[in-house]
Amino acid sequence: MTTTVKSNEQEITAPSRLDMIYWIVDIAVKNKSYEQPVTDRQWTIIAGDEEYKAHGSIGEIGSSYPMTVMAGETGATIVRFAVPDTLKVSDAKLCYQGQQPYSFGRLTGGDKVAGYDWGLKTVATKVVTPPIEPRVVENWKIQLDNISWKGSTLTVKLTITNLGPRRNFGYAGFDVGPELAVIDSTGKLVEPWVPEPDIRKGKLFFLPPYTKEFYPKESWSGSLKFEMSPYSGETKLYMTRYYHTRKYFLFNLGEPRK
Repeated sequence: MTTTVKSNEQEITAPSRLDMIYWIVDIAVKNKSYEQPVTDRQWTIIAGDEEYKAHGSIGEIGSSYPMTVMAGETGATIVRFAVPDTLKVSDAKLCYQGQQPYSFGRLTGGDKVAGYDWGLKTVATKVVTPPIEPRVVENWKIQLDNISWKGSTLTVKLTITNLGPRRNFGYAGFDVGPELAVIDSTGKLVEPWVPEPDIRKGKLFFLPPYTKEFYPKESWSGSLKFEMSPYSGETKLYMTRYYHTRKYFLFNLGEPRK
């Protein structure tokens, strides 16, 4: 189990979704009854009603090592799957869907490592995780620095940089700028958490901490907290405009920890 895979000296790659990790599965096969050879193709991880097929090629790095096992023979391969990082080995099974009837195998192990060297077929000793590419929307650069879930509470650390003229981000003064919000798998939009106003202390309202006037090339770095539901599912960050009527997708943020 790893979040990074490399092939010898090639660039290390990470899953395209932040809530996914790689399972590197060593598969041993004995073809007892299939007339056609069993190959390294059409293997699937099954967990309940969900299926996770072999992860696609990354440049020259294939999703599996070639294998052809004729009837009565044995063989082995290694297959790379991208699965949710919350999936437990005990809740999943291996399935060969190349021929009927499907064949099922038991999964064991599940050690988490820093990285895997696909070319050497071994754990990578040195791993440098590539940074998440920032998004640029309406001349605002949004850099995702960190994501953390504690139950259904999501905390996002990011940096906002103004690449345009002097202007506002958020409801600062009369110049209404863009805002940040998350949308979960049910379509619910959730704004950043802010403290409840305290009229006794003269606090009539609170705004997200990014709310300010930005000069050209000025940046703000900080954290936003979102109170989600345990059933929110996959959650995504958006930059929104005009009372959330216009939305720009920014990043996948994973889902609540159970």
